[in-house]
Formats: sequence, C-alpha cells, structure tokens
Amino acid sequence: MSWRDEAACLDVDTDVFFPAKGDRPVEALAVCAVCDVRAECASWALEVRPQIGVFGGMLPRDRHHVVTGRLTVAQVWAMRDRQVEAWMMEAAS
Repeated sequence: MSWRDEAACLDVDTDVFFPAKGDRPVEALAVCAVCDVRAECASWALEVRPQIGVFGGMLPRDRHHVVTGRLTVAQVWAMRDRQVEAWMMEAAS
C-alpha cells in the first residue's frame, strides 16, 4: 500500500487542489491540515516540484520557499494552518 492510499484527499474532487487564479485554496489546505500523510505528500512535492496545485499543505510559492531555504515545511504548515483558520472565521462572520 502506498502513502497515497491513506491520503485525506483520496475522495475529494481534484479541482479543489487546483484553484483558479485569485481563488483562496481554503478547502484544499484544510484537507491537507488533517491528513495523516501530509509529510509524505510534502516530500513528494518537494522532490517532483509540480508548478501548480496544493500538495502536502503547500502552494507552489511555499514549495519554492522551502526548496530555496527561506522557510521550513513546519513554518509553511503553521502559516497556512493559521491562514485557513482566519479565512474560515472570516467566512463565518
């Protein structure tokens, strides 16, 4: 069994992870935040370097910052988790 078989996104529409330009990737990042294999997905994304899409709880610019050493994966996750929480609070008000 592959780590992909354990991914929280397995039954989520893939369009969620490829938001249109200007759209907030709230749902994708929220799914990633609770995924048991987020670390494995992030490792894959940092190795393969997809140019688009949310993988491992990271946007393309996040992956670039990790690869260039500006941020760690843990820093990106903390930042994105806070951002999703803020977006969800904003939507609820």
